[in-house]
Amino acid sequence: MPVKMTVFTSDFFLNLVFHIFSSLWNTRGEAWKNISQSVEQKIFDASDEYNRNYLERHGIIKILGMRRFMPIESVYVSTCFLREGEGPQERLQAEPMLHRKLLKTAQESGVQMIKKQRYLMLTGEPGAGKSILMKKIGLDILREGFGNQKDMLIPVFVRLIKLQNKDLSIEDLITEEFQQCGFPDYEKFSKSVLEKGKLLILLDGLDEVPSNKSRRVVSEVQDFVDTYDKNYFIVSCRATTRKYNLRRFTDLRIPRFSAQEIQIFVNQWFSHSPEQACTLVEYLEHPKYRSSQELCKTPLLLTLLCILYERFDRNLYNLSIFHEAALRLLLEDWNMEKGAAYIPTYPSLDPKTKELMLSEIACKSFVENKLLFSKNDLSLKIEKVLSKLTPEEKSVSGRDVLREVELRNGVLTSHREEIDGVYSFSHSALQKTLAVHYIIREDSRLEQVIDLCLNRPRWREIFILIAGMKNADGLLAKMEVKNRHNLKTDRLKYLLHWSERAAQSSAYRPALKRAYAILLFFEVSLLFGNQFSYLSALRNEREVRKLMTLLDPALQIKPSLDAKLVQVLELAVVIDVAINIAKKVRKAEVLPEIDFAKLISKLVRLKAKLGRQKASDKLKTLVKTYVYRLWLATLRFEENQVKLSPDELKQFLAYVKGNQLMIDCQQAAMLVSTEHWRQIETRMFEPF
Repeated sequence: MPVKMTVFTSDFFLNLVFHIFSSLWNTRGEAWKNISQSVEQKIFDASDEYNRNYLERHGIIKILGMRRFMPIESVYVSTCFLREGEGPQERLQAEPMLHRKLLKTAQESGVQMIKKQRYLMLTGEPGAGKSILMKKIGLDILREGFGNQKDMLIPVFVRLIKLQNKDLSIEDLITEEFQQCGFPDYEKFSKSVLEKGKLLILLDGLDEVPSNKSRRVVSEVQDFVDTYDKNYFIVSCRATTRKYNLRRFTDLRIPRFSAQEIQIFVNQWFSHSPEQACTLVEYLEHPKYRSSQELCKTPLLLTLLCILYERFDRNLYNLSIFHEAALRLLLEDWNMEKGAAYIPTYPSLDPKTKELMLSEIACKSFVENKLLFSKNDLSLKIEKVLSKLTPEEKSVSGRDVLREVELRNGVLTSHREEIDGVYSFSHSALQKTLAVHYIIREDSRLEQVIDLCLNRPRWREIFILIAGMKNADGLLAKMEVKNRHNLKTDRLKYLLHWSERAAQSSAYRPALKRAYAILLFFEVSLLFGNQFSYLSALRNEREVRKLMTLLDPALQIKPSLDAKLVQVLELAVVIDVAINIAKKVRKAEVLPEIDFAKLISKLVRLKAKLGRQKASDKLKTLVKTYVYRLWLATLRFEENQVKLSPDELKQFLAYVKGNQLMIDCQQAAMLVSTEHWRQIETRMFEPF
């Protein structure tokens, strides 16, 4: 349901308009007091129309195929701003290990900012919310005034891209705003408010002007500001467009959203449905979806996620849906939606060519674990890739292409203003998404990535994104084969065979019952044995527990006692721990082949025999060893197979994490056969 918009014309605004007309007509020798009621009503109506016009054109947000418009005020998030200067270092983005000296302003409204500084250059990356902020400032001026009546301003929003038409000037565009609303003597009224300095002139999108016309437009803006310098001006421009420096203007940069600001935005967007807002916030806070949160630090991409969340019925598990949409938005759709026509640096440099170029650079740099590039290095990479993609283009300048991608698309961003500055992908999530594009274009690349990178944690998200972009059956089959190669030794293979025998007649799903048996082995070994590296065994135990939860989220598997704590407990308590574990496993009926009743009976008798006597450290060690052997005998686990080496524990951990990754890929897959996945899951921990 559309949100109702209320038009309210403030007394500040009306008083200013009538004051201007009074001054204007008295100057012409026409007494203000003699004007007819019809003219007075016309001024009232025009003032109302101006407010209504501003509200309807600039007071709402309806972008990216939104099904309903939303008032800007309902989703606007107040933030601090950054300005260059001496002060604490402020990180510009999450990934790059590079800082600039920036001074963070106190949080204040746009009206407060413009009161302090008559000329503001508002900068930020693509999608940072520059236009939204300017429109919001105009709304605040219309509704709340600028202080007292003497200081009242009329906001005028002008898109600078219209100046690519040589026949139009900024003054023409401002006059047109008053003409459309029916102001009498609109040309003279426009001239009068300009000369008296009664306008807040919002000049949006200096960077959107085509490059071949930008010099003329920048000059026109500067001349206009110099001519009518009593007015207040805000110019918006992408932060990377440094050649557009204007005299007198102070730069203020809109930073990325913080985690708290993301949450505020989501809550405001879904104010009609707090449950939806809560679900989306929890999704973004989950470690699995950290890359989505990183993208959402850009307000435009957070808006995109909210729209997708509504459109795809809350299904957010496929990271690729959001990441792909974000990439497409920056490479192509956003400039088209804003009507920002521009001439590409080279005729063949269309969005598809950019995507092909960036994907190769993204993948090869990710393989090298390279996040930062010098300007020269990145320019050379661009030239090398484009020489293959566009052989018809002669003498391609990598620096010119880099500038276009940075300025128009925001996929690459600079972190220094020096001639040979430092660059990176604006979001690590975009680099990964582009890298996946490059990988999946050829099967041989995918096979190489699986072979070399399956067990590298840094590549986990790459595999999940791949699964979300194609039929995942083939990917999962190849991952399974590679993952089995982690189990190389006889002792590890014995562990699988034992788990199969121990859980043979269990009603649980095959992978789940084998995992349960292996979890029990590690738990008992940690608590009572002393056969291998404590930390390595603990990691295995925790990851097997995590895998079981992934296989069946309904399982409530409580973590066991800390083995370090067991070492200092009295013997009677240690034996009670062993008894309680046996009772717990017997109740779960996961290992029906094991006689836990007999084990419990032996442990009870042992406890009674020892009594409450104070035991020496030597006796504690002997009893714990005896308890461990009782467990091994009950589980029918051969003692000579128990002692896993550090390398074996590392290999088994890699195997468990490989299975976890396959589950994550299956959940995120665009398409996967149910039967194919059932077979893969059934083979998890299966002996071979």
